[in-house]
Amino acid sequence: LLENPKQNEALIKAFMRADALDDFDCDDYLAWTILNGKLNDRIVEFESRVDGARGKKFQKALAFLYRADGRLAEAKKAAEEAGNSLLALRVAMEAGDFAECLRLYKTKVDSGERKVESLGWIATFQRLAGNNKAFDQSIDKIIKLAEKDEDESWFAFEALLINEQAEKAIDFYLKHGSGRDSYDLL
Repeated sequence: LLENPKQNEALIKAFMRADALDDFDCDDYLAWTILNGKLNDRIVEFESRVDGARGKKFQKALAFLYRADGRLAEAKKAAEEAGNSLLALRVAMEAGDFAECLRLYKTKVDSGERKVESLGWIATFQRLAGNNKAFDQSIDKIIKLAEKDEDESWFAFEALLINEQAEKAIDFYLKHGSGRDSYDLL
């Protein structure tokens, strides 16, 4: 793609006009855009297209473009308008807005993910946001849930370690760890 930028620019524009945007791979497009020095041009172009029938798809691409340009607040807004909560969460994490991460992630918890793993993420965001009381409560919940369900023990151990609860993690591991956990830990 880099050998003939003018020809490739035409291919990219045709791609954007086509229904291929439904399968839009923002990472590859973003790399091409940055390598060709077209980031600001593409931002302006996508900003003009977000109101159309395929606006949400253009919003997602715009979120990636804003993110690459360091415009994280705009990237998060575009991700939310695109209906892409995972991208919005990632941008909030990158921005260090952990209270916002907590708000965005709590909406995911009921989606059927493992309870202890989800609580581990919630505890992490609480800790990083400085919400110590809620963090302590989440750590206690993690331990209690994992004590009831052996399949959750590894996720509890990870959550405790990641959240700087080494003593609790070791105590939990000694009581509930398995041979497989020992192998994974090594």
